[in-house]
Amino acid sequence: MSELPPLPRLRVVHLLAIAGFYFCSGAFLMQFPRIILRLGGSAQEIGWILALGLIPVLCLAGVVGNWNRQRGGRWPLVVGALLAALSNAMMIWVEHVGAGMLALRMLFAVGHAMIFGTLFAQAAFVADHPLQRAKVIGWMAVVIQIGNAIGSVIGEYAYLKGNNAFWLGSAGIGLIVVVLGACWSTKPANEHSTQTQAGSKSAQWPAEVWTIAAVGMAFAGLSQFLPAFIDHLNQSGAVTQPFAAAWFLTPALLLVALVRLAGGHFAAVLLRPWVLGVCHLLLMLTMLLVPWMHTQQHAMFLGMIFGLSYGWLYPALSAMAFDHVPAEARGRVAGWLVAAFEVGFRLSPIALGALISRFGYTTMFVSLVLAYAGMLLVARLVARTKLVPVPAAL
Repeated sequence: MSELPPLPRLRVVHLLAIAGFYFCSGAFLMQFPRIILRLGGSAQEIGWILALGLIPVLCLAGVVGNWNRQRGGRWPLVVGALLAALSNAMMIWVEHVGAGMLALRMLFAVGHAMIFGTLFAQAAFVADHPLQRAKVIGWMAVVIQIGNAIGSVIGEYAYLKGNNAFWLGSAGIGLIVVVLGACWSTKPANEHSTQTQAGSKSAQWPAEVWTIAAVGMAFAGLSQFLPAFIDHLNQSGAVTQPFAAAWFLTPALLLVALVRLAGGHFAAVLLRPWVLGVCHLLLMLTMLLVPWMHTQQHAMFLGMIFGLSYGWLYPALSAMAFDHVPAEARGRVAGWLVAAFEVGFRLSPIALGALISRFGYTTMFVSLVLAYAGMLLVARLVARTKLVPVPAAL
């Protein structure tokens, strides 16, 4: 790495601080399904309300990316954080599941789309070399995970304290993001690349966008349904000694963090296609073996495999996507990488939940593997044909 130009350390730390505080605030919403049920909503309404947030993400993905490239990231960060904090603060007056709640959740989703897209767009612009981008994205993914962990604990405590403490606590942390965002530079992205102007019209949609959607789908299947599956195993008597989901999730999340921290230092090796191919195979193997997981040792082993594979795939695929397009397309691609992950993460639970209801968990996990493999095949075809241009805007 000695031959690479140094990273702007203060700028990177500033970006990571924004990401950490924002996702700490957002992690309060892990309690949101409980609030919906408490206000008289149903489990089905939870799924649709959460999926509703996809609309702003898809509509704003390209716009936010282009704004970051042309005008910098300050205003998307400030406006997005204000919208998110305002929508959370106003939730203290919501007393039932209805139009008011939906409007505020849509307002939050607009703010989320602006912040999330800006974070990854700025991560793409802060470093010019793909190995350094992989390192920065890996660090950001770790900080996001830490923010989620801290925010989930604080959010649980605030939820037990009452409705006002919960929503105002989330909004208060969000205001820190507003301040940090206001200190971010308005300087547009550096576009000195010699291929920028010549290649802008011929830029192709990176195949990694499809792969990121598959990764989001796999993460949703394992993170959202595995705890319920383990509860099902314990209650059905299929296991001789009941065990908790933490036996899978704890080693998985720990290894995700460690892999992403270490990955940037070994990116020259870990960005090779055969390494990513092994990660895909390990991730599919994990999903395929989960239905036959019946002991704590099995859960820990599969959690470690999941952490090793999923942990590196997201930052590596993001870095490769930025490297496959001209510099001026990186903002749009950053937005669409966020949108792709959100589509895979938010939409797949609707189909996966239906499969569980009709056919059971084994069918769901096997179908998840098949769907993942199908998305990889689509990505492979896109990479070979390169027929899909990057949209100029949306």
